[in-house]
Amino acid sequence: DNFDRLVGFANALIRRWPKSHTLAYVHLPFAAGASPPPTDPGAYRALRRLNLPAGASLVAGLVHEQLSPDSLRGLLRTVEQARGGEVDVACACGLGRRSTETAEEMMRRCRQLADGSPATEQGG
Repeated sequence: DNFDRLVGFANALIRRWPKSHTLAYVHLPFAAGASPPPTDPGAYRALRRLNLPAGASLVAGLVHEQLSPDSLRGLLRTVEQARGGEVDVACACGLGRRSTETAEEMMRRCRQLADGSPATEQGG
């Protein structure tokens, strides 16, 4: 699976997390820079093995400009099915290296995914 090592690393981090601090979320980057996230559902199978503590969220870094809003909604469903529950969303890593227009569009897409609103012609 594509994210076996990423989930393994996250689980090791979670095991070593200090008991004196609350772990609120774990962000996993599924896309980075010019590389969009995989669209193959099998890529996300490893998410079932992510051992988040109660109350902690998974933040899926999957919002990428190469995927349409409809594709992103489908991918979010894929990730949530693989995880077995709701996840939060974030933009792909490297957002600060994109143009202002692209960064703003990615933030709009995050907001649309997070609140479940449909894509608009203007907002993408």
